[in-house]
Amino acid sequence: MEFVFKQRYNIVEELIFFCRGGEIPACRQAGVYTNNMYYVYVLKSLTDKTYYKGRTNNINRRIREHESGNTQSIRSKRPFKLLHVEIVNTIKKAKQMEKYFKSGYGREIIKEIDMSYSPGW
Repeated sequence: MEFVFKQRYNIVEELIFFCRGGEIPACRQAGVYTNNMYYVYVLKSLTDKTYYKGRTNNINRRIREHESGNTQSIRSKRPFKLLHVEIVNTIKKAKQMEKYFKSGYGREIIKEIDMSYSPGW
């Protein structure tokens, strides 16, 4: 089975780098990581084209769990493409964002995001 994710891919470092406009944040320069980051993510199944929305405080661990099939509810839908990630600083905001993505309007936004990255799917 082919995965879209790379083994040991450190998405957190790349997301921080991207979100800061390509600059290395001061906390990384000092070798200190903050624990108050939460990630709301959207995966797209390349098998049946459905979306999975979730939240976590450790995106690397969670992606590895999805890759390895440890998430029973979506194991059969592998492989996945990481479609979108939102970074927030509180669990409350992460829960609200996940709930939003699961709402009717949020699902429409996800479809628009998907179409902007992969027209013709």
